[in-house]
Amino acid sequence: MSSNDTGDHKRAREADADGPRSMLRPRGEVVGAQVVGVDRETGLALLKLQLDRPLPTLELGDAEDLRPGELLFVIRTLE
Repeated sequence: MSSNDTGDHKRAREADADGPRSMLRPRGEVVGAQVVGVDRETGLALLKLQLDRPLPTLELGDAEDLRPGELLFVIRTLE
């Protein structure tokens, strides 16, 4: 089974951009969300969360400052 066949990808591809959604945060809190956009090819969705407080953010770094063993997140387009 490829990752595109999982239930999560299928739901993201079928998501209605105008429909209400909710998400479950790691500590069990349910948060309301609005689907802003969906990429049906990859199954990714952009959600706008309905919160009354800011979320923590990640500090952007520079590849030149990385050291072996550090946690790394990469966000890019595959063109």
